[in-house]
Amino acid sequence: MNNIGHAWYQKGDYQRALQWFDSALALQQQEPALPYHIAMTMNNKGVLLMMAGKWEPALTAFEHAADITTRINYYDDLANVLHNMGAIKDQIGEYDAALNLYQRSSEALKLAGIPDDHLQVAELKMKIAFVYINQARWADALDTLHKVKEIRERILPASHADMGRTWFTMGIALRSQERYDEAFDHMKRALAIYEHAYSHGHPHTANTYNSMANLKAVQSQYNEALPLYEQAKEQFRQFYGTDEHSDIARVLNNMGQAHRHLGNLSKALDYLQKALKMRQDTLGINHPDTATTWVNLSLVYRAKGDLKIALEHAQHGLNIRRAKLQSEHEDLVEIENFVVQLEQEILALDHIQIT
Repeated sequence: MNNIGHAWYQKGDYQRALQWFDSALALQQQEPALPYHIAMTMNNKGVLLMMAGKWEPALTAFEHAADITTRINYYDDLANVLHNMGAIKDQIGEYDAALNLYQRSSEALKLAGIPDDHLQVAELKMKIAFVYINQARWADALDTLHKVKEIRERILPASHADMGRTWFTMGIALRSQERYDEAFDHMKRALAIYEHAYSHGHPHTANTYNSMANLKAVQSQYNEALPLYEQAKEQFRQFYGTDEHSDIARVLNNMGQAHRHLGNLSKALDYLQKALKMRQDTLGINHPDTATTWVNLSLVYRAKGDLKIALEHAQHGLNIRRAKLQSEHEDLVEIENFVVQLEQEILALDHIQIT
């Protein structure tokens, strides 16, 4: 049954895979002499729940798997389970807990006899670097990523996709330190690897183009950013086989922002309206990314002098964010201040017209 669950997992039918894993567990738990099989099925179930964003049930499944693998001294598998648990904690913003679990995973790898220069160790360090990035610990992130690169360079060919991931992630950390030229060079190296590794459109390639464009945009080099955004859009389109996807909407949103900064307000509206509809269709009307596009449209209408329309769009974004974010969240505070500013500008304009 576990194998059947794996087969459905490979086909992408996660709900059916989960049903088979549950059936396998029901049988395995009747045989106490099979603790390892129970642990592996629990881990498989946890992975499926994690992919579905069901964090608490996933953690429960992983905790069961961790208890069993600890008890029977299967340290390699324990390291994998703890790794998965750390990924969930990172995803939900519990960064210290994530680092603790990754440290426990590292200790389990040592108990399993895995050497410090093994690819499993490199992958674990990569995840630790992501946590450091989320904590804005840029120096720690870069130091860890250099260690990842050293391990992978000794084992993998320079053209391996994991080398691309390493260069790309180092670029992200460098960008956050405002070391833009270095970040761009690292991303270019990642892009060259991805274009060699993947013959057709691929999300890694598309995301790299998008990030390179963002680097140009943050330096106000919008004319250089736009062709890179076009490349990102085309890569996503080739991979997904459609023009309608949330990743494509993200790129359209960025292109709209670039055109706004260039003063191409009609083009900005066109891109942002397409992005808004696509995000509403693919993510839902109440998704935070949908709110972002409402606010970006508001900025365009404000630039056009259509303050009342700008206020309507900003309030749409504000209402979504209020339902999703804590009252002190900086994104919510920012849009609240923007709405107040628009209201004041409208009052001032009305006063001028009256007088």
